[in-house]
Amino acid sequence: MMFSERELFVHYIANLTPVGERGFLPPPTDLQVAPTWASLALIGTAILLTITAIFGVFVTKQTRSPMFILVLLGAVAFPTFVEPLGDIIGATWYPSDHRYIVGEFFGRPMPLFVFLFYAAGIPIITCSMYAMMRAGASAKLLIGMWALLAIPEIAAEIIATKLNVMHYYGNNVIFGVPASSIVQNGGFMIVIGWLMLALHPGNKRAGLWRWTLTPLVAPFGLMIYAIAATGGSYLLIHTQTYGPALWITTAGSVLLNIALPLLLIYNPIVTRIRERRQPTNEELALAMLFMVPPKDDSYSAASGETAADPWKDALRTS
Repeated sequence: MMFSERELFVHYIANLTPVGERGFLPPPTDLQVAPTWASLALIGTAILLTITAIFGVFVTKQTRSPMFILVLLGAVAFPTFVEPLGDIIGATWYPSDHRYIVGEFFGRPMPLFVFLFYAAGIPIITCSMYAMMRAGASAKLLIGMWALLAIPEIAAEIIATKLNVMHYYGNNVIFGVPASSIVQNGGFMIVIGWLMLALHPGNKRAGLWRWTLTPLVAPFGLMIYAIAATGGSYLLIHTQTYGPALWITTAGSVLLNIALPLLLIYNPIVTRIRERRQPTNEELALAMLFMVPPKDDSYSAASGETAADPWKDALRTS
């Protein structure tokens, strides 16, 4: 049967219209997870949180700073606000038959293991990257930490999707996860580390307003980063767009997810810290493994200055 060009065009538009009217893709509400895998997810994240708590006590005593505790409190915003909203936008779903569903947030069931996962991970990666940047870690080391987080994290997500512990139900997936996630989860570490450095430069005592904003750095940092770098891909997922448009946009999202953290790694402010300071291996180990920044002023130690303002310095030379 032959169609005219006009009939083909009308047919094409008619097929697009329901997609636009449907808006966000409906999630797979009938998806189920095996009790064994649900239990392992809960036990595994509980163990991780226990380890995080031990590290938290150590770093808080060493630094005499409330940063770790405040970041831990801010981690609650992930499963109650950032994650459910992000799941709608990014087409992600947690089966409702998980053990111990804490509640529904924005229409999304949030299992207890998601709460434990964020509480265990967010304080560690935030405080570790902040301490490393303040210590003057090299660009290569920061990029290495990015990869060190991204590779096991994306591997865990691939396994989780295969076991229905979680599920990406959009059309933009590689091995069950979005292509952008391969670099985004590690890049997020760089973004929040830099934002924390911007809020707590370390050259003077932090005021109350800085500590008030501290719990918001990680959750809102992720939201801004994800939408800025991956917004185009999210849109095509929900409009079920295939073909060259999908893959070109996906490639663009991957590149943006790489470019934004790299811009922060080579930002004049972070670069100036590296120029002024040559950290010892012990300082880098304390920062990377135990989240303890150097006790001296990272910005002025190398030049003998006191209470230098790195922000004004960087602006003058940028």
